[in-house]
Amino acid sequence: MVRWASGYGPGPTYLGGRAPEHLRTRRQLRAEGLSVAGLRPLGWLQYNPHHAVCPLYDRQAARPVRPLSDRQRAALAAGRALANTAPCFPLRAGTGALVAELDRPAVLRLVHKDRRG
Repeated sequence: MVRWASGYGPGPTYLGGRAPEHLRTRRQLRAEGLSVAGLRPLGWLQYNPHHAVCPLYDRQAARPVRPLSDRQRAALAAGRALANTAPCFPLRAGTGALVAELDRPAVLRLVHKDRRG
C-alpha cells in the first residue's frame, strides 16, 4: 500500500511489509546473490515511523554478483586480520580531537593533536 508520493526520489513510498513482490531491498537482493549495480530505485520502503526509508529495486533487473578474485579474497583476509589491532588512545583534558594518521602502510594509528600548535 502506498502511503504518499515519495519525496525521497522517483517512485512511491510503501509502508513496511506492503511493497509489491517484485521489489526488493539491497540486502534482500544480496542474500539472493544479486547486485544492484547500475540500478535506480523504483520505490522506497518506510521501515520506521520516523521517516527512515530504504530504496527498493526490481528483482528481474538485478544482475548476479561477480565472484571475488584471489587477490580480492587475499586483501579482505589481510584487512580482517588487522581489524581492531590499531591502538586507541583516550582523550586528555585540554587536547584536541582524535586524528587518524598513517603510521606505516595499511596500519591506522589514532593520535592526539594539540589545537594550540
